[in-house]
Amino acid sequence: MQSGEIVQRAIDYIEDHLTESLTLEGIAGVAAMSLPNLYRLFHSLTGHPIKEYIRKRRINEAANCLRNSDLPTIDIGYRCGFESYPTFIKTFKRLTGQTPGQYRRSQVVYSFERMNLKEHVSYLEERALSERFPEVRVIRLNPQQGIGHLFVSEYEEGIETAAIDHFRERLSSHRIDLNGLRIFGWNVDMEGETKPFGYQLLAVGTMEQADEAVGTLFPDACGWIVCSGPNAVGSERQYSKHLEPFVLRVVAPQCV
Repeated sequence: MQSGEIVQRAIDYIEDHLTESLTLEGIAGVAAMSLPNLYRLFHSLTGHPIKEYIRKRRINEAANCLRNSDLPTIDIGYRCGFESYPTFIKTFKRLTGQTPGQYRRSQVVYSFERMNLKEHVSYLEERALSERFPEVRVIRLNPQQGIGHLFVSEYEEGIETAAIDHFRERLSSHRIDLNGLRIFGWNVDMEGETKPFGYQLLAVGTMEQADEAVGTLFPDACGWIVCSGPNAVGSERQYSKHLEPFVLRVVAPQCV
């Protein structure tokens, strides 16, 4: 078995048990290798120490729940796998720069997505663009099935939230399971239309029930932009002008 397959097995186990108590010995056992070798190989292939990967993934899930649910902060911490509330608060502030309560009220976006070593991660090589937009990271994915919907409005303020809520209701009304779907979105210029502001949304995942009655089918959705920081939205809009047309930004992963 190749090194990438071994580490991916460890990642898959972590993700399947992210909200549970995880031991490094247990992860090493699933990967069928010694703990020192797992430490070295995991860091080498992912760029993150294994403990830090687990913390960042749990904080990612907590950040999603804070933004997309009304659950109390303490409940979110325990649901996302933290053994104590103080540890959750300390880790959250270290990684996001804010307390959970501050994050819930802010416009900052923290994102640390599940890694798939079969997916190719690339960064735009032009140094000038990379230095100009340090909050933007470009990720290329293998082709996946997706279904999209263009939301239009007379107002730009609040369009992202309104679009997401509308899209989720539309998917639910067609009995499409939202669990496990990734939801992406980007602004669309509707110049010349009655409603001048548009927001295109795309749900990626397994959707056996999906048809054109729900929205536009995308058989080969293949990339997105991940942004973080106070200037994320502006950076994404400017940066996307330099990229190929079909580029997406993570907007609201599902909070279960």
